[in-house]
Amino acid sequence: MELECTEVVKRLGKWPVGNQPLYQLLAEGLKKAILEGDIPLASRLPPERAFAAALAVSRSTVVAAYALLREEGWLESRQGSGTKVLMPPIPSARTLETVYNPSTADRPITEQMFDKPDNLIDFSAGIPAALDLARLGQTHYDISLIMAEKHYLAQGWPVLRRALAQLYTRQGIPTNEDQILITNGAQQAIALLAALYLQPGDMVLLENPTYFGAMDAFRQVGARLNGIPVDLTTGIRLDLLQTALSGMRPRFLYLTPTFQNPTGAVMPVEHRKKLVQLAEQNDLVVVEDNTLSDLELDQAAPPPLAAFSQDDKVITVGSMSKLFWTGLRIGWVRATPAIITRLARLKVVNDLGAGMVNQALAARWLENYAQAKEWRKQELLPRRDQTIRLLQEHLPEWEYNRPGGGIFLWVKLAGVNAGAFAQLAMRYGVILLPGNMMSVDESYSQYIRLPFLHDHAHIQDGISRLSRAWQAHGLLNKNDASTVNFIV
Repeated sequence: MELECTEVVKRLGKWPVGNQPLYQLLAEGLKKAILEGDIPLASRLPPERAFAAALAVSRSTVVAAYALLREEGWLESRQGSGTKVLMPPIPSARTLETVYNPSTADRPITEQMFDKPDNLIDFSAGIPAALDLARLGQTHYDISLIMAEKHYLAQGWPVLRRALAQLYTRQGIPTNEDQILITNGAQQAIALLAALYLQPGDMVLLENPTYFGAMDAFRQVGARLNGIPVDLTTGIRLDLLQTALSGMRPRFLYLTPTFQNPTGAVMPVEHRKKLVQLAEQNDLVVVEDNTLSDLELDQAAPPPLAAFSQDDKVITVGSMSKLFWTGLRIGWVRATPAIITRLARLKVVNDLGAGMVNQALAARWLENYAQAKEWRKQELLPRRDQTIRLLQEHLPEWEYNRPGGGIFLWVKLAGVNAGAFAQLAMRYGVILLPGNMMSVDESYSQYIRLPFLHDHAHIQDGISRLSRAWQAHGLLNKNDASTVNFIV
């Protein structure tokens, strides 16, 4: 099996970080990927020239890395057969019996879980800093109020479920607590829905581009993914969705219609009504991810899709991570009581139930929901404007949207492969997320998702570093790649 360049690059992760020469860093990165099972034994690595282009390094760097690994017994090269991965030359490696799983091993959601060196600015993750909860005047909580509970609550703490049901009801979607399941973040909510609805080979429709964590969850259960392009002004293309529905029978549609991840698109009300009507006509279940809908900047969020559904075809996923604090790990699903019961049974198998202390804090903070939205807006709006201003000043060639909410710019690097540029940017201390990693079919290779959630100093420093990397990329195209291998 010969691995594609883009696949090997993803599996290498943050290989350029360090003080050694690039060829040694590349060799160490390949060793790590082999040991962890991300690069399978007996697979063939990409040809040197193509691999060098994907990594934005000189061919001599790849040649030297391959040569070093051959000397140490990690690789074997034969004329006409390419470069083959051997058994790692250490005794403990002989017990390595891993199977590579693309839904977990090389995806950004797993990279976010590990520590990053202090000198790196992470522009790949969408994790806002915790809201200053002291402003809520609720920095203490008497946990004795919940310690009397003696049972696992698979569906979630009733107080929190009622608070969320009341929130939906105020938004024009009548809801009771039996329609709410509390989860460990929105990611678990999506994973539970995948486990409930999907079998290997089932088809899922979703936006293209879309949230990579959803793709991970669907691929983990063996589903086939079919992407529907997103229009930057209206969201998912309804004409193409209708065409897809006429030719296949998907299990459900997953989408983020409000401040779409990653494009920031907002589906207008009329399009929402048409989408729900289309779903009801085709007996299509819609999973609406509203994790970014609370982050209004200078555009109000339309009502959720569920507000337009007459026969409960819409399942809603929500989270407190973006508005309040990622570390709280509180998400939820809103659906019919029957679906909630089935999801709760699946959740019991996973973790028996969400933590009571977190749920108690969530219920209390929700009392200040409107204030929290305003405070988050005051924080994010100037950061968005600063990011755009700095891009106009330092990177005028880049094209991007001006989202009315959310936390991302969707940036086009015209004529430039974003994956290769991300490799170069990492050597300047910035982690980027190329657009193809958020695409069902690996398209959008000229795009990056750029968050504007960092503080002002980090935004300034990060874009300054990206500007220097962009200048180096220009040299890379004009001259031999070796001239920029050591620019820092």
